[in-house]
Amino acid sequence: MIAHRGAPRSSGAPENTLAAFRAAIEAGAGWLEFDVRRTSDGVLVVVHDDTVDRTTDGTGRVADLTLAEVRALPPGGDATIPTVEEVVDLAAAAGIPMLPEIKAGPSNPGMTGQLVELLRAKGYLDRAVILAFEAETLDELRRIAPDARTCWLTRVAFDVTRPPADAAYVCPMGETLLLNPDMIRAAHADGRTVFAWWLALESPATNAVLEAFGVDGIIVDDLASLD
Repeated sequence: MIAHRGAPRSSGAPENTLAAFRAAIEAGAGWLEFDVRRTSDGVLVVVHDDTVDRTTDGTGRVADLTLAEVRALPPGGDATIPTVEEVVDLAAAAGIPMLPEIKAGPSNPGMTGQLVELLRAKGYLDRAVILAFEAETLDELRRIAPDARTCWLTRVAFDVTRPPADAAYVCPMGETLLLNPDMIRAAHADGRTVFAWWLALESPATNAVLEAFGVDGIIVDDLASLD
């Protein structure tokens, strides 16, 4: 079970918060998936969107806000937007691996290396699989950290046998796998691990279909949908 942004639909906790990640761990999640962005003062934080508009009562681009300004915008209840370091520490205490997704890596020079350095300093690089949509980010990861495990995220793609930087993990959209399950067989034949994520069709039934097709893991908002 891979908890997407902490699987907020399971717990009701705000997405990408320590409360959501703790609840996912308590529910038995096998992985924590989360999104990595950087504040204007250079701190890696866990936020999905380019702006804080949807997930807080504030406005503005994450890249234009300081950590203090981001912290002043609670996403709900007593929760605050966590730093990546806080999530890594939480995962390490629980012994759970993670799937950090680098957001907008090409427009944030140095952010990819900063994440690698943090994971390495925490002794957690080998417990992480770093996700990205952009080929540039995956190429950079291979160049600066050949020992890092990487995963190519795709949207509408029906061939994942030639991922950027020869990523050992691929993560196509679940909807595409329903249309072309041979993608899983082809990736496995190349020795790749196949995860999946949903745009809109997450449900117990669709998860069961992907599991029957042989997918290695599914990133979900509701851990109960995998029961």
